[in-house]
Amino acid sequence: MNFCKLLILTIFVNQCVAASLAQAQEKENPDIIFESADDSDVSIFIVLKDLPGQKFLFTVPEIFMAENFKDGIFNADLTPWRFKGNTIFRKVRRNRLAYQVDMSAHQKDNIYWISWTINFENKSKDTIRNLSAFNCLTMHHAPLFKDTSMLHTWVKDAAGDTISLKSVERLTGGGRRTMQFYPSANGIKDLHTIPWLRDWQVISPQTLSGNSMWLYSPDKQWKIETISKGNNQPAFFFNNWEHDHGCIHSSPLVGEKIAPEATAEVSGEFRFTKLF
Repeated sequence: MNFCKLLILTIFVNQCVAASLAQAQEKENPDIIFESADDSDVSIFIVLKDLPGQKFLFTVPEIFMAENFKDGIFNADLTPWRFKGNTIFRKVRRNRLAYQVDMSAHQKDNIYWISWTINFENKSKDTIRNLSAFNCLTMHHAPLFKDTSMLHTWVKDAAGDTISLKSVERLTGGGRRTMQFYPSANGIKDLHTIPWLRDWQVISPQTLSGNSMWLYSPDKQWKIETISKGNNQPAFFFNNWEHDHGCIHSSPLVGEKIAPEATAEVSGEFRFTKLF
């Protein structure tokens, strides 16, 4: 074997080894894990080793909503999650509709994230229009990140500029002090066409853009994001910073039109970045 061939082979082998080590590190790193909130495995925390005393509760999703479903779909589903290593999943079928959520924990350098994928199946006779998933990440058990003043929570306005959530126009229908739905420039054009969402009477008149809502810890050492991926994302944004709650949502648009016998898939992340 001549020198050039040997050099090329050596480089190739080294790259393969490095890739394998990086993959193993990501898969086996215990610095971000799923932890059951109780014995039922219905509620699950995200826990980071570098954030002691902070537990991030999520619901993926709290509910599905669409134009032609007045009361939403799979509201407050109590199906337990199933654990498999650093992944969890849940599958539910009801009234000719079904969904599956797969989630996995990852870490690389100073970034930790939970990937989620939602698959939705329509076996009904009707086309589902503008189906969205109400994905929640709440800081009720993570007091360092609870932002009832909304001074540390950020979004992008319609022009793409970063602004404080506190500065966004809001409605307070029905005494809902901090609960608010925000239209997305790339999402559902008119949120008032979604019955479950409209009935809360708290749709902001201001449109936002981008695909995420995020917040910083008061010491600026951590950034937390909820992200929807793909085209036409998200369907809308949402937050609720009540004293006994505290959540952020980038709610993905699962499908504009899901025909009978069709399926749809959408993905995203909960991302935790340690800042230097």
